[in-house]
Amino acid sequence: MENTNLSGTQCKLITYKINEDVLAEVLANNGITSVGFESASGVRTVRDDDGLIFAKEGGEADLPQMIFMAWSGSDPASLNADDRKLFDDMKCTLSTLGRADCFNYKIASVVEDTAESKLKAIADLFANTDIADKLDITVTRSSYSEGEQTSGAFGFERRSFKNGSQVYWQLNFAGDSYSADCAALLLKDGRLSITDRNGAEWEKGQAEEFMLSLNDASAIGGVTVLEKLSCKNLEKLTLLPVFLEISDGALTECTSLKEVDVLKKNIVLGRGFVGKDVVIGGCKGSTAEHYANTEGNEFLLLEEPERKPMEIEIADEVCITADDFSVLRGEDKNRLTLNDVGFTPYEGCTDDFDCEIITMTSSEAAESGLTSQLCNFGEMIDTETVRNDRNGYIKATMMKSSSQQDIFSCVLEIDHAGNIICIHAEKQFSAADIEKGADKAMFARMKQLGESVRFGSKTEMCIAAVPQAVPAKTETAAEEISAVEPEISAEPLVEEISPIVPEPENIAEEPIAEETSSPEIIAAEPTVEEISVSEQECENSEEEPIAEEISAPEIEPEIIEEEPIVEEISVSETEPEITAEEPISEEVPVPEPEIMSAEPVTEEIPEVSAEVIGEQNDTSDDEIIDVAPDEIRDHEDYGAVKLVSGARFDLNEYASQMLVIDMDYQAENGLDIDGYVFLLNDSGKVRSDADLIFFGQKASVDRAVNNHPENTRMFTVELSKLDADITKLAVAFAIYGDKEGQEFCRVSKPTVHISCGGKELCSYEITGLDDERSVVAMEIYNKSGWKAKTIGRGFKLALQTLCGSYGVDVRQ
Repeated sequence: MENTNLSGTQCKLITYKINEDVLAEVLANNGITSVGFESASGVRTVRDDDGLIFAKEGGEADLPQMIFMAWSGSDPASLNADDRKLFDDMKCTLSTLGRADCFNYKIASVVEDTAESKLKAIADLFANTDIADKLDITVTRSSYSEGEQTSGAFGFERRSFKNGSQVYWQLNFAGDSYSADCAALLLKDGRLSITDRNGAEWEKGQAEEFMLSLNDASAIGGVTVLEKLSCKNLEKLTLLPVFLEISDGALTECTSLKEVDVLKKNIVLGRGFVGKDVVIGGCKGSTAEHYANTEGNEFLLLEEPERKPMEIEIADEVCITADDFSVLRGEDKNRLTLNDVGFTPYEGCTDDFDCEIITMTSSEAAESGLTSQLCNFGEMIDTETVRNDRNGYIKATMMKSSSQQDIFSCVLEIDHAGNIICIHAEKQFSAADIEKGADKAMFARMKQLGESVRFGSKTEMCIAAVPQAVPAKTETAAEEISAVEPEISAEPLVEEISPIVPEPENIAEEPIAEETSSPEIIAAEPTVEEISVSEQECENSEEEPIAEEISAPEIEPEIIEEEPIVEEISVSETEPEITAEEPISEEVPVPEPEIMSAEPVTEEIPEVSAEVIGEQNDTSDDEIIDVAPDEIRDHEDYGAVKLVSGARFDLNEYASQMLVIDMDYQAENGLDIDGYVFLLNDSGKVRSDADLIFFGQKASVDRAVNNHPENTRMFTVELSKLDADITKLAVAFAIYGDKEGQEFCRVSKPTVHISCGGKELCSYEITGLDDERSVVAMEIYNKSGWKAKTIGRGFKLALQTLCGSYGVDVRQ
């Protein structure tokens, strides 16, 4: 926190009010108790219901300096030269990243009952910890002017900070009452007012300078609304993107105001917020443009400011990259709002959305059912595991409202270090926007946020955008007019192109005579169509539809405008080769020869093992049902179903949701069990080694199966996202290592659980194991719907037999 010098004034009285309990706890953690802060050395101490107040008359003094004087009772003048320099350098700075938690910090030197020792202790705390953020400081300055009062001189200032961010600010001109009603500047509850008072006027540019000082992208509980601006000297104003709303009549008392530029696209503009003779600048499609057109103000089209990536800390040592228009707000660090996350709904259009960020411990999230509540928004459209490694698990989900089909919800779930962080956004789209893919673009942007997550260190200090208002270039308008002209003249163009279609050689001679030969030109024409209408790629090989598409007037202007793209057509003329490659994508089992080469391992397996494997992989006996259908239907009412060996459980209704498969057990220290999931095709084999998911290969290629970053026996499975040729999952567990005597006979109650949305569906306790070192617990297979079948077959040779049975070679 920088001490602001009062322009043209002298400080008469400065006070700091702090949370005494926090200071006492920090000192007590260092063995310093029963600290008495007494009035001494010109510093007065007062206690009230809100906290401890340090006050000093005549001249500036910083908080740590006043704490030292009140604690030690020493006059700074009595300190030696080195200690006096240490005293003078002590500052109270907020939001300084990378500092230690003051509650756990141990002061470097032993604290003795001497002024020198106490000075070093206070200097150490304020220089190396976040104590300034924790004290919830309110600083007040009273001042007076020498001689005649000058414009812009302040006589009273009060600022309050909570969690290191400014939540209150009051400035009064010298000579006025100190009440809030006479404030020349007042920030309260996120609403900002700046006004001339009693003949004193804000100097030119000074009001804007103070607004800029509030433009902190991480200002928790900071400014959100411009309540009132009444400054006679103000002629032009650029409203910062940090403002979410401009109140009714907010700028009407700025009598010299000629232009106001609104760079935030979706800002809320109050009724009559500015006079009708004021020019309103804004971006195309913005609320500023709509307001100007509705109210009759002259509108100045501005270039849309460039959004630059900016990292923001959303939880302790968890950062995401949004952009410099985004602002983090909220009084509780466990429940924040990230405003204005920019994205591109479709080409030529920009927009933004707001996110709610909720942080809970894993147990709190399970008790509250937070993720289940968010996922009950409506129909699930898409879900994807964005990340799954030792640092954390991140999943993105998109849903459509069940009550209102044009509202979409995106949820980003971050599981890290025992905490669950949910980032939730909702947005309404028009039918035209949905048709252009705006909902999918929002989901893609949310996944980008997930991919940008960084764990383990704090972000650099971030300041929100301070863009310049730049009028749109006149060429832009000319380009728009020229872009319309081809649409008007589309019919004659059709007449020119359509007769040429049967004569590809003539077409080739004009645009690309040197680059193409006549047989390839027919393929090139649909390529142009493909560039303008990518949805019709599958029709490229049909000549008759191509002729019809060329005559479509909507597509013609795009073909003519994108002449540079036609030059690239010579590259994309390899598309006939691409279509020739399609069979290769169908034959993706190309790795199968390698997979099959692993089968000899199964030939090396002893006959007994081979027989076990045959039984294990057999799911044809669907008539064996050990779980009654009523139990399956009513498991939510009666709790999780306990399965026996050979039983089946219907999972089809959960195919589009995330299942959690886990195993718990009891065993002696030093015996660890890891989980393995094999993705199998109709042959009962993996397609390649990539289809084995375990602690050394955390996620499947399709991201449908993921191993937990810390718990190697836990997996998340999304059956609906599995590749089409995966028809079965084998869930197995093996004892880690090759120590003699570590077998399943030493493991008690190995139990596999399947859960969904925080609720356990079924469990299976594996029994009858003895000297086995690995076991196939169950299979999940798709036969007229997804089902789970308990297996419980063990192998003595652990991984070699287990993996070999599914076509994975572990000889290396």
